[in-house]
Amino acid sequence: MMKKQFAMTLAAVLLAASLAGCGDKPATGTSSTLTSSEWAVSSQVTADVSSTKSETPSSKQAQSSSKKPVSSAKPSSSKVEKPVSSKPKTPSAASSSQPKLSETQRLGLGTKQTKYVSLNRNYEWYIDQKETGIHGGTNCAPSCCVMAAKWANKRADGSPEEVARAREKRYSRDIGWYFVDMTDYLDETKTPYQVVPDLSVEKVLAEMDKGNIWIFNLDTFDLTIGFDPETHVGRFYTTDCKHVVLAKGYRIVDGVTYLEMYDPLSMGAKYKDGQYKGKDRYYKAEEVVESVKNYYDYSIVVSPK
Repeated sequence: MMKKQFAMTLAAVLLAASLAGCGDKPATGTSSTLTSSEWAVSSQVTADVSSTKSETPSSKQAQSSSKKPVSSAKPSSSKVEKPVSSKPKTPSAASSSQPKLSETQRLGLGTKQTKYVSLNRNYEWYIDQKETGIHGGTNCAPSCCVMAAKWANKRADGSPEEVARAREKRYSRDIGWYFVDMTDYLDETKTPYQVVPDLSVEKVLAEMDKGNIWIFNLDTFDLTIGFDPETHVGRFYTTDCKHVVLAKGYRIVDGVTYLEMYDPLSMGAKYKDGQYKGKDRYYKAEEVVESVKNYYDYSIVVSPK
């Protein structure tokens, strides 16, 4: 089926369901509905150091007696015991240092990784939709399309300004893109793609094994929230909305398959190291596929140019 013909024949249906995006609510990674204890899931290993008080001899001398006192200032044996110091011992380096975490543990994925496919680039191509102009809150779809075009072709314009330009060319009011707008933009930029119906985890992984990335339309309600603000697993915002994300790889860790995502809904939220929270985020593959099928079961596979 020709790509353009497919887009045009579906236009009437597609126009009934706008990919409106998640609105203007910021994705800070926290929520007033969550308690502080829910977020405090990380822990630090510390040494348990206890101190022992030294006993001081009595100021009073034992009264003279015909019997030898039970205790005396002078030890009764030739072995002299050192007094117990009241100063706590300094823990050794082995006991105080934290065990070094593996990459998957640091990300929050688990311990045993059996496969990792990453289709990243050696140049910057992530976009936070907040930076794409006055309609940034609903610019998830154009942001993903511009990122995909930049991934496919290093020479393509992958800037937030390009997202704003592409969006204004189609709509000046604050609405999201329709599916046909996405395919039109990929055609306009001569980005190789295919439209894939009836999504499955097997299809997703097979295309990535071929070196292709995905653009998904989904409902964030179906994605688990990640409560640890410094790990990379689960959605980092509490907003439930119709949304568009990009998948650029996958990991299988402890038997669970995670998709490596570029989620444009960072809205300025970053990790302590300064990286956007939507960049290299991991969502469970089964949840992503189920969400796509529940919302609008057509996805886009993008190939290198």
